[in-house]
Amino acid sequence: MKNNGIFNFPETVTWRILSECINNCLYCYGPKNIPQMATADILQVIELFSLRGVKNIVLTGGEPLLLPNFSKIIEKLSEKKIKIILDTSCFNFFKYNFLIDDKISDLGVPFDTTEEKMDYRAKGNFAQRLATMDYYRKHRGKKPLLRIGTVVSKQNVDQLDKIAKFISNFDVTTWKLYQFIPMGENGRQNSDDLLISDGDFLRTAWEIRNRYGGNLNVVVSPKASRSRAYFMLDPDGSVITPESSSKYCFYKKVGSIFDPQIMSKWQIETRDDNYLNNFNKTFKLDNLSLPLNPIQQKILAKSLPYYEKSQSYQLHHIAWMLKHALPIARQLNLDTDILLSTIILHDVGHYNFRNNPYFAETRVGHMKVGKEISKNILDSLNFDNKKLSVISDLVGKHDLWSLGETEVYKSDPIIGVFNDLNFASILEDNCFEENKKYLNLDDEQMVSYASGNTTIKKHSFFNKVTKKLHHQELLNKEFQILSST
Repeated sequence: MKNNGIFNFPETVTWRILSECINNCLYCYGPKNIPQMATADILQVIELFSLRGVKNIVLTGGEPLLLPNFSKIIEKLSEKKIKIILDTSCFNFFKYNFLIDDKISDLGVPFDTTEEKMDYRAKGNFAQRLATMDYYRKHRGKKPLLRIGTVVSKQNVDQLDKIAKFISNFDVTTWKLYQFIPMGENGRQNSDDLLISDGDFLRTAWEIRNRYGGNLNVVVSPKASRSRAYFMLDPDGSVITPESSSKYCFYKKVGSIFDPQIMSKWQIETRDDNYLNNFNKTFKLDNLSLPLNPIQQKILAKSLPYYEKSQSYQLHHIAWMLKHALPIARQLNLDTDILLSTIILHDVGHYNFRNNPYFAETRVGHMKVGKEISKNILDSLNFDNKKLSVISDLVGKHDLWSLGETEVYKSDPIIGVFNDLNFASILEDNCFEENKKYLNLDDEQMVSYASGNTTIKKHSFFNKVTKKLHHQELLNKEFQILSST
């Protein structure tokens, strides 16, 4: 979207804010010997982020907690209402722990082994990270979500089970498994000792994901998915993006963050599908978890492996529906267990049908597959049998409108509300853009399609509340498109 004729930045920016670090990891891919901007320039960058639509900053380095002006930078980001995800090896953590409790949304901590003698980091750092995690296990006040990152290499691939059991003792929200990439001086020098094949990484990581994914959001991040997938800022204000192929791994410099045309230059160098997928995999559980009770969160966790193999917009689609479903369900006195669980599960069957979701055979096939997957997921969680049957039945027929069958939506208010939300969610930004491609429509044609009142697409709303919501979202989309031209 344009802002005064200039394209906004992506919602999420990774800011390698300094080169300095206490560690010298074997695989280090952080910046080396890059001069840091003055504090005044850093604050100017934050102003620029705020003006150009940045919502999330992944603050990394080097070691961000070595910044002499760390508090001032955090306060400024917080003032601009930018969500802060802090990646740290926890050096200096207890100097800033109260500020981190108050201002940091997510805290990323690296763990590549459970044995201190095999740790890649500086002497004593293993204990610092352990103390930080223990602090959040005992601390009952406000605290950030705790994320663990593990760089999977030839040296630790056989330790993932131990790491999983170890971090399960702490209040960990997400565990992200990164395939080792020989980027940076250290990574290239130690490539022979660390490099793991795509097959070995994926096979082991998915085994771990399937084994522990029921209780922990395990995110699998292969090499290919991170290539040209970041809007990344170096300490000197240069925008870069990582690029990797079978032979080469490097950071490509795009230009200065202060260049008014930096977004158009970055868009040439990046891949939207990789950027969006990487963002979804890392942050989607936060986006989806707010309306959910613990059992629904577990349903979501068990559904994620299917959505990770599905169309990239699916989780945006589900997030939008969940956001609006809960207040509507309460207003209409609907069973939230059934409605929200159906929303989470309804498109799991798409993992087996990666072609155009508008094809009739895809509609029919994904409902049939999804019904069985839903049964299995709910059964594994000892879900109430009566509700299990209702939910799996709804998943198995939720797209019957595409076959011309509409009476089913009039007989049950839950499936009626679901169908209205399912249709209206096409106006969510990511869904709108992706579905334009599937339907081969431009903005104006897509708005017409999404209106539900044209010969291209007819939709009869089954509830006045959802009809009003759709009308407001349609007006917002029309205004957004008009403002961007």
